[in-house]
Amino acid sequence: MLDLWIGECGKRPVVKYHNKVLDSVINYLNSNEPKPPYAYEKLFLDSGAFTIIRRGLSIDKEHIKKAQEKLDPDRAVPLDYPFQRGQSTQEMKKFWEKTKENILEWQETTSLREIVPVLHAWDRRSIEENVLWIYRHADAEYIGIGSIVTPDFKGYFADRELNLKVLELLLHAIKVVRSLTDFKVHLMGFGSSPLTLHLGYYMGASSLDTAGYRRKAAFGKIILPGTGERYVGRGDAKFGLRKNGLSDSDMLLLSKCLCPICREDKSLLWRDWVARAIHNKFVLEEEAMKAKTLLSDSIEAYEKYLDEIFSSSSTRFRACWKYLKNAVKQER
Repeated sequence: MLDLWIGECGKRPVVKYHNKVLDSVINYLNSNEPKPPYAYEKLFLDSGAFTIIRRGLSIDKEHIKKAQEKLDPDRAVPLDYPFQRGQSTQEMKKFWEKTKENILEWQETTSLREIVPVLHAWDRRSIEENVLWIYRHADAEYIGIGSIVTPDFKGYFADRELNLKVLELLLHAIKVVRSLTDFKVHLMGFGSSPLTLHLGYYMGASSLDTAGYRRKAAFGKIILPGTGERYVGRGDAKFGLRKNGLSDSDMLLLSKCLCPICREDKSLLWRDWVARAIHNKFVLEEEAMKAKTLLSDSIEAYEKYLDEIFSSSSTRFRACWKYLKNAVKQER
């Protein structure tokens, strides 16, 4: 079973209904009776750690726990401490110790239905040691893959940045989890485009999430099936590929889109960021469904599809797919 959790913002939702939604408790800390302003089938509630650390906030742990309990999510992440740019190995180790303390605390003191402990690690050895610690101490179905960093770690913008070094460590982390534990893997921040989404599933993740569909939409980007993003609105985004406009092949892909926006009025994609967000969400969920269908057939069928979509991608993504395909085949 492959899941895709679509990130939503409780302060300003763009979609009225979600199947599987990821939200952050940080959006509800000022409410005595917190309630998401949208409907959903299942709720995955993050601890807000990334925002708390990035903004230098000081928030009492008990406040976070109580808000999580009131929201009663299907899954919840204990307050963790993701690594930050410029940290030494010793500082990362201290952050990891604090994460471990909270995994135990959340498990022992909250009424949450299911916690998802998050793995952070700074090299291959720490990946193995930290996975085994979580396995010994956490009563959980899923383990979240958080900041698995390289020595040249430059920090996260939002969704996970991708290069061969990061991919190698992520693949090793997933391999360790699957070979030494019975956890399912939730790969955090890895579903922001069809390309990263498929890489995540191919590596062996059972569950992905992304809020990138909103951020890209706000900066004038739409996501196209089986490929990446294109500018159609504002042209001032400071991240990702800067391929402007739509080619004839892009327009052909867009003409086949069955999202609510494209069925009614495609011109909204050029004018309204909310329309772009709705379109982007639909495309990502369709790609997740395609992955499920192909993998239910065979790994070979999935590889054939990935060969096709990565053949027309950027050099960076082609290199990532080539490396990953060879590495996974060697493990079979």
